[in-house]
Amino acid sequence: MCLHKIYYFIGSCVLLLFFVGGTSGTSLQAQDINKVGQSGMKFLSIPISARADALGSAFISITDDADAIFWNAAGLGKLDGFQINFHHQQWIADMAQNAVTVGYNLGRIGTIGASFFA
Repeated sequence: MCLHKIYYFIGSCVLLLFFVGGTSGTSLQAQDINKVGQSGMKFLSIPISARADALGSAFISITDDADAIFWNAAGLGKLDGFQINFHHQQWIADMAQNAVTVGYNLGRIGTIGASFFA
């Protein structure tokens, strides 16, 4: 038996186990659908930048600054040089949201970026 046929057989078995094992868990997930408001990380649904919020959060396709880290990381490729953005938003009940994004275009090597969100 050829080596590539063995790999195809093993891969097919793994996929089959994944799909068969995955269907048994869907009934458990369907039962928990009535638990509204119990999901984590809801702060991620709050827009970071005023520019993106003004566009109704339709910023994903046109992002071209360091804030692309939050919206669409592929947008960092459009970045020119070095950019750093600071964001502070004051919310009700003395809640605040702070974010810092940094992006640097390295030319032909690519683009790097980092973010901090608190």
